[in-house]
Amino acid sequence: MRHTTYTYAGMVLGLLAAGSAQAQSNAGASALEEVVVTASKRGGQLIQDIPITVQAISGDRLQETGALDFNDYFRLVPGLSVNDQGPGHKTYIIRGISSSGAGTVGLYFDETIITGEFLSSEGGRQPDIRLFDMDRIEVLKGPQGTTFGSSSLSGTIRWIPNAPDLSEFSAEIGGTLSSTKNADFPSWDVDAMVNIPLVADRFALRLAATVIEKEGYIDTRFAEDVNYDDSEAVRAMLAFQATDNLLISATAMTQESKTGGRAGHMDLLIDLPASSSLNGGAAPSDHWNNTLSAEPFKDNIDLYNLKAEYSADWGTVTATGSILDRETDFFRDASAEIEIITGLTFPADGTGQTTIIQPQDRKLTQGELRFASNWDGPVQVLVGGFTQKEERHFQSAVLTTDPVTGKVTDDSIAYLDRLVDTDIDEVAFFGELTWQATDRLAITGGVRWFEFDLDEIATAVTGFPGTPGSGPGNPLSSTESDTIFKFNVGYDFTDDVLGYATFSQGYRAGGTNDQTAASLAGVSIPAGFGSDSVDNYEIGIKSTLMDSRLVFNAAAFFMDWTDIQVLRRAIAPGGLQFAYRGNGGAAEVTGLEFELTAYPTDRLQLGATFGWTDAELTQDLPVADDGMDGDALPYVPEYSFSLSGRYEFPFLTSIGGMGFIGGDLTFQDDQQNRLRPTDSTYREIDSYSVFNLRVGVDGEKWSAIAGVNNLFDEDETTAYTFNGNSQPAVGYVPPGEVRPWPRTFYLSFRRTF
Repeated sequence: MRHTTYTYAGMVLGLLAAGSAQAQSNAGASALEEVVVTASKRGGQLIQDIPITVQAISGDRLQETGALDFNDYFRLVPGLSVNDQGPGHKTYIIRGISSSGAGTVGLYFDETIITGEFLSSEGGRQPDIRLFDMDRIEVLKGPQGTTFGSSSLSGTIRWIPNAPDLSEFSAEIGGTLSSTKNADFPSWDVDAMVNIPLVADRFALRLAATVIEKEGYIDTRFAEDVNYDDSEAVRAMLAFQATDNLLISATAMTQESKTGGRAGHMDLLIDLPASSSLNGGAAPSDHWNNTLSAEPFKDNIDLYNLKAEYSADWGTVTATGSILDRETDFFRDASAEIEIITGLTFPADGTGQTTIIQPQDRKLTQGELRFASNWDGPVQVLVGGFTQKEERHFQSAVLTTDPVTGKVTDDSIAYLDRLVDTDIDEVAFFGELTWQATDRLAITGGVRWFEFDLDEIATAVTGFPGTPGSGPGNPLSSTESDTIFKFNVGYDFTDDVLGYATFSQGYRAGGTNDQTAASLAGVSIPAGFGSDSVDNYEIGIKSTLMDSRLVFNAAAFFMDWTDIQVLRRAIAPGGLQFAYRGNGGAAEVTGLEFELTAYPTDRLQLGATFGWTDAELTQDLPVADDGMDGDALPYVPEYSFSLSGRYEFPFLTSIGGMGFIGGDLTFQDDQQNRLRPTDSTYREIDSYSVFNLRVGVDGEKWSAIAGVNNLFDEDETTAYTFNGNSQPAVGYVPPGEVRPWPRTFYLSFRRTF
């Protein structure tokens, strides 16, 4: 068993638990409320009253289902999928829009942008926020560029934490113990929260923390269960009602996550001729990764936000500023690639053990000022300005590793080492005007103007293979500005049925290509690449029927994706392929989504979601072998659906208990990981389904739940990892195969005060 030392989160959890134990009980249970979201930036609105496609998952549902991260809820949202390479190495995909470059889905923690970069052909290292003390998760589908800016190309995901309560003290503590098939030890997690009104109705502090130790199930020659996911996080929030109209709030959060290896397992071992350690054969176990170097990953996120909201009868002025500082340490085995490229002419010791390290420090400083009107009369406006500065320091190096531990040591030799420093300044102005033409008809027009200024310099510290580097390269810079638009019509057919039609645009900024890296490889590549964009045409309906016992929402959409940012390849002397980013090709996505929630009785709740997506290229990529007209976009299931149910019944009523049984079934259709079957890394991904079941008791101030996730232990491959297949093949380099998390039994208990 791993012995993990927990620092700040463990200390805070201890303090919160002590606070919980001393808390006074308060009577009364919370009543069911309609879902309120802030997706439109116009303040809180009922989700059924907003004429856009947005789905919300409540904090209560996240708690009941034991959700800890993205993998625990994404299948419940039609049109949302993922390329999962393991903890901390995910690419989020909405409605099929995904490619190399920056993220195509905008990620926000409340007001703070946290969208990550795509730093490899295998996907992006997008942050995975741990789910504790959450109010809800909002998933906005379709381009959200006018209000949420760059990288909301296909949609936006927002994590919304519970806000401080100014009026009442409260506390909560909960924990889960679980057992996963093929893991050697049990997993556990614990979280706690305390809300303290420091000055009644004026000033409150909310503290929350979690510690998660999730055991893995993949073994390597260096260790067992390496794909564990250990995290600790602390969040502090302050709210100050300075006047009846002015609310000032502050958030500080830190999250540390780490894993010992990626989630892919191999059925066969690597078979390459030059090294006896890569001699092929059957894998020694069903969940084995034949990595010759250790592949740990660490992800540290520090987030700070300050927000002031001034609300009056005429509207709300919001000023918000944020700082996001994210440091990642990424290691990936490069042994197979080095042998393929060099025939094992180095390292000199003949072990062939090398790793690619890619540490990155990324700091975002953001600010936004906006006004949302609440005027008497038929016209309302939303106007605002946005600024962001990004500073990014990135290293990419190939180093030898210790044959016994697989780790980088002080004696490791560098065969390639380069540094890239990037500064990006962005400024944008946005606005929406809504005209309430009649009591039932509302028309909205939106616009956003943006400008990016990018400066980048790369330094060749060590050339390949192990030669002295040429030092700093020529500074690169680029500037880009544009204007995008939105048009929306909402019509209330009745008080309970809303129809809407939307045209919206999204964009993703362009950038530069590292000329220093290209010169090391001996190739000539373009200096940079431009932005790509999506035009979205959508109609939808939202209905709340039968005295709110039936909720049915549906949307049909068509998306036109142009100037796609793609991974291009240049052929260097000797046949080495060098990857860079360019623009080319076009794609269209047509789809249909619906969600239904029904309450046949007061005790029974049923739910269903469905998504159909047809996503394919409509124009050849610059190199036809990379993708051609008619190729299906990768990691996009044509069909997906979910079914869920929850039934309550009297149980332990003498102590205020109510029993329940619930479950959900999710299905993902066939898909593939690449555009072209001629690609050596192309793999088809079969359809799969996951069934979760749980039973529990809800008391007035407590709950206890027993459940099983992936009850039937579905083990179909959901994604692939590659080390070496992107180069001309010499022998066989099998991919790693990622599967749904194995069957896991869990027990959880929660107590509120």
